[in-house]
Amino acid sequence: MRKLLAALAVLAPAACTSTVENKASGPTNTATQSIDAEKFCDFFVTECSLGGTLTIPECVSSYRASRFTPACVDEVAGLATCADLDEAFLEACFPKCPRLATTCNADGTVSDCRDNGRLYTLDCAGVCATRAQAWTGECGTSYGEQTAESPKCWCAEP
Repeated sequence: MRKLLAALAVLAPAACTSTVENKASGPTNTATQSIDAEKFCDFFVTECSLGGTLTIPECVSSYRASRFTPACVDEVAGLATCADLDEAFLEACFPKCPRLATTCNADGTVSDCRDNGRLYTLDCAGVCATRAQAWTGECGTSYGEQTAESPKCWCAEP
């Protein structure tokens, strides 16, 4: 259960850092669907008490910007008890990845292999919305005169 908590708690749309390419030209992304963030976060934080210091609004904000595979959406729909938050759930929603890396995908998402060895996919427009900003349509290591060490979703004031 600790591994699960660590994997789920690390989801923070502010991140989008590591290393890889500059423009949205990454591999085809299969994590394109959203989940019912309110329902999931109520289950995760309230019913299962797994959120630690994570509040439901923080959880919802993070998961609303996330994108998942169809297998994960099915896993989330089938959650009935806290025991269902198991390795099968973790693999479907946050698959293992081999190295720290961030990749901009051609569909407006960014995939981030984090230091816990799990892959997180975030929607760039959703990431920017959590900051009350608008997505510029750019994902990479540069935008205008600005640069970043690793690929990220570039946001701007609306």
